[in-house]
Amino acid sequence: MKRRLVALGIALVILAGLGGVYFLLDKKGTVSSELSSDTTESTTSLLQGVSGETVVKSANIVSFSLKNQNGSLNAYKKDDKWYVEGLEDADFSQEALSMTAYALSDITAARTIDSPDDDIAKYGITEFSAKAIGKSEQGETVILTVGDETSDGKYRYVAVEGEKRIYMISSASAQYYMGSVDDYINKSVDSINADGITYIKVTRPEKDEVEIKYDPNNALTKGFSEGSGLAALIMNKPYENAIVYPFDLKEEMLSSLNELKPEKLVSAEKTDGKDYGLDKPKTHIELKDSENRSIIVDVGDSVTIENEVYRYARFNGKNEIFLTSAAVIADFENADASYIIQPFIALHPRSNVEKIEIKNKDKDYTVFFKTEGDKKIAVDDEGVKRDNRNTYINDKLIEKEKFSDFYEAVTGISFDDIITDYTIEGNVTAKIEYTLSNGETDSIEFYDYDSNFYITEKGKGAYMLVSKQDIRALVDYAQRLITEE
Repeated sequence: MKRRLVALGIALVILAGLGGVYFLLDKKGTVSSELSSDTTESTTSLLQGVSGETVVKSANIVSFSLKNQNGSLNAYKKDDKWYVEGLEDADFSQEALSMTAYALSDITAARTIDSPDDDIAKYGITEFSAKAIGKSEQGETVILTVGDETSDGKYRYVAVEGEKRIYMISSASAQYYMGSVDDYINKSVDSINADGITYIKVTRPEKDEVEIKYDPNNALTKGFSEGSGLAALIMNKPYENAIVYPFDLKEEMLSSLNELKPEKLVSAEKTDGKDYGLDKPKTHIELKDSENRSIIVDVGDSVTIENEVYRYARFNGKNEIFLTSAAVIADFENADASYIIQPFIALHPRSNVEKIEIKNKDKDYTVFFKTEGDKKIAVDDEGVKRDNRNTYINDKLIEKEKFSDFYEAVTGISFDDIITDYTIEGNVTAKIEYTLSNGETDSIEFYDYDSNFYITEKGKGAYMLVSKQDIRALVDYAQRLITEE
């Protein structure tokens, strides 16, 4: 396999001027239609006058047929676009098909064997050999039979219908006569930058749907990024308004993202995908990054081929069905959303907050942020907000540095665990409510869970356990600040 890929790379240099193209040749191909073995049609050689290292050009090829161990296909050009017969709805690489047509119209013979023995089978030229037929727009036809490689692997013996000579063609060039449907299907998908993710949506079996996005206008991401210098995303599902760091996301879900791509073609036919579990995909993945690149993958059943486990998949809503890495899909299906988010119950930048109400049983504290004189929110030369407002707890002005430590304690309240199978009962025991500068409120209500923990709902069906001791410590902290002289 590696040898064939290298050969194709060399062929690109030989065929320079048409632009680069890369095929992945495979042992298996999907047969679209059998190449006719009838060669009685009048043939005009496109290699007239070849002698030694001579490049011979012909008229433009507008159709070609290949038949080899990888399968068979017939390709034709219509209205400046290439199609494969029987698979007209499939997305084929126009560049790859054009390169093969060019390889049939512009051929270099490194050496000519003018008087080959009658036993041409010794060159690998038999009825079972690979064949390539090209037709030009002038009606000329070239029929090539591709034989064995030379002992050094540099050349292949090629016979031309109607010629009595054997030509030695570079192995790299000869690979164009031995392609399959898999080589020509368009496997191009965007390469997503894991460090620049802006949107993720994963619908998966037996686990909650995950939705994460970067919204530069969101108060949480904008304020947090300004304050910390770190880009942040917001998780909407399964936990609402939870902060996500890209490097945490990468470690849990995106560590093999560069392998999320089509590997081998399974079917280029238009089908409902039922035989592959794709009529009702088990997993659906959507990704976007900061450079506006995107990919959509629908994932079906698993299959093991030569001890390798793959998943059937469709990419970007196209009909073609491919094999893709099962390990990469497993990263999305098995990722634990609670490991991705930061463990804060509510994390709001100070500059976005107007008031905080803290209640625990019979103790109530209200924090006000007030603009008074030059004590206001300022924006520095780099556009970062600096909150210089006066802050009060129960109407007592709190020293700036002391309040900064207190605010970190408030926003630092975090969960110890997340559970999904629970029904909240009873009354609210404790509460932290933020009133934001845009008028919105974010209220976190705590209910008794056991003697050690409160429970609060964060998103639909997501329940977080928070230490009662942490809430008591926060209330005690507020009390100390208002009683200090």
